[in-house]
Amino acid sequence: MALKIRLRQQGSKNRQTYRIVVADSHTRRDGKYVENLGFYIPYLTEKNCEIDEDRMMYWLQKGAQMSDQVKSLAAGAAPNALKVFSEQKKAIRARKVAKKRAKKAKA
Repeated sequence: MALKIRLRQQGSKNRQTYRIVVADSHTRRDGKYVENLGFYIPYLTEKNCEIDEDRMMYWLQKGAQMSDQVKSLAAGAAPNALKVFSEQKKAIRARKVAKKRAKKAKA
């Protein structure tokens, strides 16, 4: 099961709010989710985003991927979680490169 941290749309027309959730990547945008991590209210100017940083770091360590919009929101609301995400991507890339080099060395 591939998990994503993404936005879940809520609210009425022209007054939408979003929840930041962990969901299976194959579910609908407004479908079921595993856990609610926070909220984003775009029409507010102050305190429009709140993210539970500890839970986000937990899910990132479990292998969940962030959507682009959540990355930009996390840059302000949960910067430590964003660092974990970038380090995780670097580690995955390094493993792939090492695997390719080992394959070439055998040939």
